[in-house]
Parts: sequence; C-alpha cells; structure tokens
Amino acid sequence: MTAIAFLFGLCIGSFINMCAYRMPRGYSLAYPRSRCGRCGFVVPWYDNLPVLSCLLLGARCRRCGVGFSFSHAVVELATGALAAAMFEAFGLTFFSVYYFVLLSALLLVSLIDLEFRIIPDEISIGGLVVGLATAAILSTTGLPWVISFRSSLLGALFGAGILYGVGKAYETLTGKEGIGLGDVKLLALMGAHTGVFGVLSIVFLSSLTGSIVGIAYVLVRRVHTRTPIPFGPFLCAAFVAEVFFRASIEKVCKVCIPFLV
Repeated sequence: MTAIAFLFGLCIGSFINMCAYRMPRGYSLAYPRSRCGRCGFVVPWYDNLPVLSCLLLGARCRRCGVGFSFSHAVVELATGALAAAMFEAFGLTFFSVYYFVLLSALLLVSLIDLEFRIIPDEISIGGLVVGLATAAILSTTGLPWVISFRSSLLGALFGAGILYGVGKAYETLTGKEGIGLGDVKLLALMGAHTGVFGVLSIVFLSSLTGSIVGIAYVLVRRVHTRTPIPFGPFLCAAFVAEVFFRASIEKVCKVCIPFLV
C-alpha cells in the first residue's frame, strides 16, 4: 500500500509540474497536450511517465533532443515521498487524503513563487475557504484533527493580520515592500487549518529557516543583502512540519518563545 501511495504521488507530481508551468502563464490546464517548447512535438503517453521517462530520455525531447530540467523528476519524487509518508503516518484516512491534497497544492505554490514571485489566489483564497468550510462542517464530528470554526476563523484572521502588520511596518521603515499580499493570504489559509497557535509555530519556524537560508544564499552567491527571496516556500515547508510534527514543534516553540505558554 505504501508503494501504491508512492506511485500515486508520482502521478500527482507530474500534474503539479504541468500546473506550475501553465497556471502563472495563463494557459489552460486541460488543453493542449504537453509538447516540446522548441519543436512542438506532442509528448506521447510513454514519454510522460513520471521519473522513468525523464531517466530513459536523459531529460531530452525524443524528436529534437533539446534538454529540459531534471527538477521535474525531483518534484515527482518529492510528491511520491509525501504520499508515502502521509500513508505511513496516518493510514488511508480522510485526514491523510485531505492533507495530501493540501500539501500538494502548497508544493505547487512553492514552485510558482520561486520562479515568478507570485502566489495564485486560486490556491490561497480557495484553500482558505475550504479550510473554514471544513472546520464549520466537521468540527461537530469530534475528529481530533479538526479545529472548531471559531479557532479556524481566528487563525485565518491572525495569520493574515500578523504578516500584513509586519509587512506594513517594514514598508514604513524602509520605503520598500517586504512581504507581499500573496504571503498574507497564504498564511491565512494555514491559520484556517491550524488555529492561532499553529500560526505562531509556522511563523517562528519559517522565519528561522528563512533567515538561515537567506544568510547562506547571500554568503554563497555573494548577492546584495536586499536581494528579494520568496517567503512562500518557507511558510509551506513550516506547514508541512506542522502537519507531521505538531506536538514536538509546539513544545520547542514554548521553550523558545516563553510568552506563548
């Protein structure tokens, strides 16, 4: 079953790659079929097998030989690993399916944000609405992972408010935009699923990892310290950690941020 989950995740990863290319460019997700950007060769199904086709073709077009990025296979492997991890940790449950879809959407957000510095409203606002609706409908069922609608709403408002406030303060002090509205809406989505304390954990963890990666990026690439680095992927990574290791993360946050106790 874990292997089946992994293979299913590979297929979803292939779909995510397609969405990451088409969504920010305004292309249809249904038409036309995948094709080579250089010669227009329509990719047959046997050249579109996740990971396997990339390895067999050497990440090149069968007709013209132009290369494409191995990152496609990396995304597919990551999604496969995510599906397998969800099944191993939580079994085949509504929770595991729901959060696999949500985390896959956040992986798509990270890919788009890294390349285009944007976060699609279709995902952030759509996920926010779904999170609030899930809390409203399922909170009476007693499921341990479903927070109350009140907690969901407060988490969404707090998530949006804390980043919006930080962004405005930075803009006032420096005259430059520090945090985009896409990140604000993204954290609202996460708050709708985790509540206020989950937002605090996500902000703490994403800020910590973002600072470490940002400093390393400046030192290694020797770029200016004000070179913009997208914050969305760090928020998404922190949310993944929150899903799998919520209890442990909350304990660490309570030690590092005593006033949260």
